[in-house]
Amino acid sequence: MSFESDDTDNDDNILLDNDTSTDDSEYGKNSKNKLIEHKKEPSNTASDSSYNFSNYLEIYERIYKFYCQNEHKQWQLLFSDIIKQSSTPYELLYMFLDHTLSTTNNKKHKMVIPFIEQFKQIRSSHKNIELDETIKRNILLKICRRCIFSQLESIIDIFDLRSIDNQSIVINFINEQIEQQEDIIFISQLTKILKLLEINAISFEKIEKSYSKCEHISTLQSHLSAVCDIIVIDNLFFSCGARAQIFAWQMKNNIVIRSGHFMLHPLRRRHGGGGGGNINNDENKKDNYDDDHGLDVRFTSIAAIPMADIGNYLLFVTASDAILRIFRYTISSNRFTLLQTSTHSEYCQLRVKVYSKRYIAFVSSTDGLLCAYDCLTLDNTIRSTSIKLHQSGINDFDLIEIIDNNLLRLASVGDDGSVHVSIFDINNWIWKREYSKDNIHQSPATGIRFLNQTMFVSIGIDQRLKLWTIKNDEQILELTKNYLVDIRDILSMDMIFCDEKNEFVIVIVGAGVQTIQFDLTNCLFYS
Repeated sequence: MSFESDDTDNDDNILLDNDTSTDDSEYGKNSKNKLIEHKKEPSNTASDSSYNFSNYLEIYERIYKFYCQNEHKQWQLLFSDIIKQSSTPYELLYMFLDHTLSTTNNKKHKMVIPFIEQFKQIRSSHKNIELDETIKRNILLKICRRCIFSQLESIIDIFDLRSIDNQSIVINFINEQIEQQEDIIFISQLTKILKLLEINAISFEKIEKSYSKCEHISTLQSHLSAVCDIIVIDNLFFSCGARAQIFAWQMKNNIVIRSGHFMLHPLRRRHGGGGGGNINNDENKKDNYDDDHGLDVRFTSIAAIPMADIGNYLLFVTASDAILRIFRYTISSNRFTLLQTSTHSEYCQLRVKVYSKRYIAFVSSTDGLLCAYDCLTLDNTIRSTSIKLHQSGINDFDLIEIIDNNLLRLASVGDDGSVHVSIFDINNWIWKREYSKDNIHQSPATGIRFLNQTMFVSIGIDQRLKLWTIKNDEQILELTKNYLVDIRDILSMDMIFCDEKNEFVIVIVGAGVQTIQFDLTNCLFYS
């Protein structure tokens, strides 16, 4: 039986037969002596429904130390001794697995299968599985929820959850979770449990219906050409795209209506003299590029924030003509008003995001620049500063506040397959390079999102979803997880925060759509 391994851990060692192995080292003798002393202590396992693991923590850490040092004979002996001496071995195994999966240490997560395999070798004298209802529910609720799919089948087998006696418990548990509908990630995990348990009492359709809360409302077909970006704010959403078009949409009682339209060069043969009275032609004259090539301009990205005046929104729109346009949209008149324009290079702008507290717009472009625009006052020329991060286009970036109203952290990905992390000092209006990983994706990287101040995920056309951790104390950017997604030609990625348990749904778009769940607490991906 080979251990699960990755690039940093060489764990493909063969489990040893404990009946023939010995440990005469001083460390081994001391470990056994401490184990005997521990055995004399009263155990809370049988009487306490919470199954206190504190009495076993010292031994657990000793086992883990041996495991990390590839001294598998030693950890197997310690684990076997404590299991054999326990009057409730299955309860003790449950506690070991529960503690292992509750940590954020990925190396400890690798011990799940070895624990189970070792337990199989020593359970001949304990054939009867004596588990109370609390443990059985916790196995389903806690352990099965935290483990990855490759561990799930081993856990189901070792606790005999396929048995007829346990099927009713499993069925009742799954039905209860479906009715509660509190945890989208775990409900989706139930389909895998059902397949492994080979239970037909609950249909997959019932589970899918329970967490499929999306329904088709309407199809909107007002754009003359490709739609490049959509932003949602309150009950409005704005779309932009080719032909230099912006549309405002409003949702009322599950009905979507078009409430506003802007175009640099209105096609008068289709929209008349103003497209229903919501195009501000006087303001269009402010745009110097309007007379030359308005029809060739593509609006590539859009961001929106509410203004102080209720019913007004500030829109930031990037374009292929290298101009950042700032609009005001007024709900009462359904009118777009062009307030200001600015540019920082001659290259196509790709993406815009706004730090709303200080009205700072960040814009990426095809020349590898990331630029900050100070939009707090729009009466004069907009102040800006930029930094060269990538060799070519920055396809996506994300930002997060690390010091309130002072420092922002930005992470970016681009056509060069690299990941860059930088700091923007708002008060001093300067950039600082922080971390970079060149050519980390084998093809252009297309999406990036922060999970918190020190963790983010990136995705590329190479179909690799990568989890990154910023270790400030060690001053390194570490690749923590690497997950292969199913769809190809990945264009973008977004993320939905599900609940207070630090769980996310990552939505990946390409030749199809795929959702991947991520448990931040246990640092695990679920497909």
